[in-house]
Amino acid sequence: MTEQTPQSPIQQQPTTQFIQQEQQAPVKAGWILIFTCWLCYLVPIPGLGLLGMALNFAAFVVSIVVMTRGKVGMGILLLVASVLFSTAIYFVGLAVFAGAVNEVMNYQY
Repeated sequence: MTEQTPQSPIQQQPTTQFIQQEQQAPVKAGWILIFTCWLCYLVPIPGLGLLGMALNFAAFVVSIVVMTRGKVGMGILLLVASVLFSTAIYFVGLAVFAGAVNEVMNYQY
C-alpha cells in the first residue's frame, strides 16, 4: 500500500486571487499617462510635446484595454480625455510656449 503525503496549504488553495489580479483593468495607469501627457504639453520646453504625444497614444491604447477588461464607462472616459481634452490642452500649451518664446525675444539686455 502506498501512503499519500499530505499536501501543503499552498498547494491546496486555488489560484483565483492571482487570476483576478491579472485581469483587472489598468485604470490607474491610464490616468497617470493622461496627466503626465498633459504636464508635458503645458511645460514650455521644446520637444516635450513629442513625449506628450507618445504618452497620449499610450493612454489611448490603455483606454481600449480598459474597455475590453469590462470597465467600459471608465474606458470611454479615458478615451474622451485622450482624444478631446488632450487636444485642447495641447493648444493651451502651444500658446504658453509661444508666450514664453515671445518673452525671450523681447528681453532687453
